[in-house]
Amino acid sequence: MKRLLLIAIAAIMILSVSACSSSSESSIKQTEEATEKASYPYQIFNTEDTSFGNLKRKTVYASIPEEYYKSCDDETLGKIVEQVALDYASSHKLNAFDVSLYIEEDIVGINGVDSTAFVAHTMYAPYGQISRAGEVQAGDYSTFEFNTEVERATRDAMKEN
Repeated sequence: MKRLLLIAIAAIMILSVSACSSSSESSIKQTEEATEKASYPYQIFNTEDTSFGNLKRKTVYASIPEEYYKSCDDETLGKIVEQVALDYASSHKLNAFDVSLYIEEDIVGINGVDSTAFVAHTMYAPYGQISRAGEVQAGDYSTFEFNTEVERATRDAMKEN
């Protein structure tokens, strides 16, 4: 009887350790997934309808705080503007659109910006080309690619003058 009780206790302990391990692995996986989809402190401050004919297009203007901008390398700026595009695409059906990323402090007026002062820009369109927007149904992003450029040097040079 004592031996049976010890076997039962050992089995419970093994199951408990296994459950903890599984829970821990699940938690690690969730953390890795959250890390893969980074969260950036951007804000969309304006959109412009650039549709023509049956093609649904938008220009999206987003901004990030200057202090955050100063801590970003060019690769991160590219990732931010692409994340803005993905987030926007998740709730809008378009044939193509572009996103320009600005620094909050550079925004002029309520909706205006100095269009030459963006720090990153991406065209999100079929095969990365707006000229191919007519080849897809609005909202079908299966062939969409980014055509991204980072213009930190241009913006910083303008701020120095």
